[in-house]
Amino acid sequence: MNPRLAMPVLILITLALPATCLAQNLLSNPESIVYDAEHRCYLVSNWADDGPGTKGTIVRIDGAGNQSYFNTDLIGQYGIAGLYIHGDQLLAAAGNAPDPGIAVYSLETSELVDFISVVSNVFSIARTPLLV
Repeated sequence: MNPRLAMPVLILITLALPATCLAQNLLSNPESIVYDAEHRCYLVSNWADDGPGTKGTIVRIDGAGNQSYFNTDLIGQYGIAGLYIHGDQLLAAAGNAPDPGIAVYSLETSELVDFISVVSNVFSIARTPLLV
């Protein structure tokens, strides 16, 4: 499927899903979406914790609109934001914590394979007044 159609398709799936079935909606303030062409599914990041245990999750949505958790390793710890597929890995920005970073997942196993910490005060130098 054309990646340009990702957002309209997600909107249609999200709107049609409650009307067509009684399945649980796992989306909680979805922030980002990518299409995994090899596995024919969408991956959606959950930023907020609008429901019990949804913050920090990534939801997989298949072609039939079925939702399942892709990964829950960071549940409750981080809001998961921007998603990016690079080869056989999914990269996700993990924020809202004392130690934010980039979570690296295997697309094949859905496993969290690495977490790259980003120093939270990396931009403090730009805000520090110059001493004369």
